[in-house]
Amino acid sequence: MHATFKLFIGSNNETGELELNKIKTLSDIYFGDGFTLQEAIGYYKGTEEATAILTVSTDEVNVLNFIHQAKITLEQESIGMIALPEMAFI
Repeated sequence: MHATFKLFIGSNNETGELELNKIKTLSDIYFGDGFTLQEAIGYYKGTEEATAILTVSTDEVNVLNFIHQAKITLEQESIGMIALPEMAFI
């Protein structure tokens, strides 16, 4: 079943850099039909860090596969996820 997911992806744990190009490349692979990528400031464990907010309408299995690969590629301890009702295009 499709839903809209908001993913909160922080900076690389090793470098402290937000790797937008890597996030975009992974997003193209998993969500090639469309997604929205925004830059934000987030806080994780009390520390400010550059954060990407990725919004996509897809199925849960696809988004969980993306998260698994993104955690490895981006050296992330965790990625935040919110599941919402499926986005409508009007």
